[in-house]
Parts: sequence; structure tokens; C-alpha cells
Amino acid sequence: MPWDDPSIPTVAIEFEVDGERHTVTGEIPDGLRSCPEDGMIVIAGKSPEDTLGVSFNAGEGDSAHVGAWAIKGDYAVQVLADGVVESAPAADGGTNYSTVAATGRVSVLPRDPQKTSIGEYDFRGFEQRDGTVSFTVTCP
Repeated sequence: MPWDDPSIPTVAIEFEVDGERHTVTGEIPDGLRSCPEDGMIVIAGKSPEDTLGVSFNAGEGDSAHVGAWAIKGDYAVQVLADGVVESAPAADGGTNYSTVAATGRVSVLPRDPQKTSIGEYDFRGFEQRDGTVSFTVTCP
């Protein structure tokens, strides 16, 4: 797993560019935390430096649609994947959600220092690549 402590919200997106493997990973800073009991969970940071986040359906089932994004390093990346999101009780009484290597399609653009939100990037029309996303987040 790309994290040591499941209580620290972390996301890792892996993809290839020109035959070279890349990983964009980091802790999700405090920001948006929407945690309904049954519905779409969204955990995202609001930082002008690095922006990372995940969204997934909290409903029961074997497979979940996972969205993840990152503006970090040289890239702005967005992934839509399918995978199993596991849940477990967290030490603080909340629920920890995690997935490892959910497979999907990754859109990659060069990072623009003028853009601080993933919504400011237009990924339409750019090549999508195979990739994976792993994350761990906790809801209260």
C-alpha cells in the first residue's frame, strides 16, 4: 500500500507517459469532506500548492466507481476507475475507506501554475491512458 498510516488521507495515481511509469501521490490536505452514510463520498484538499482528492459511492457492493484527481508536481491528472472499496472501523470511531490499484482510465495534462482547481483543467479531447488509483480516507 502507498501509505503507512490509514488514518492519514492519501491518494496515489499511477500511469504511463511516453513509456515511462509515473506515480502522483500525496496526503489529501484538509478541505472538503462530504461523508453521507449512503451516497457519494468526496474527500478533497483545498490548497494552492497541491490539490488531491477522491470520490466514490459509499453504498454496499463488491465494486465501486472511483474518481480521483491530483494537481501535483508536473501534472494535473484525473482518473475514473472501478474497484473494490473496503471499509473498516477507524480508531477515532469513524469509518476508514480504502482501495488498492483500482484500474481505470487516466487523463494527464501538464500542470499549469495559474490553475489551482482540477475543475479549471479541460481534459476533453486528450488521450486517456490505462492507470490505477489507490487511496485511504476516513469519514467521521
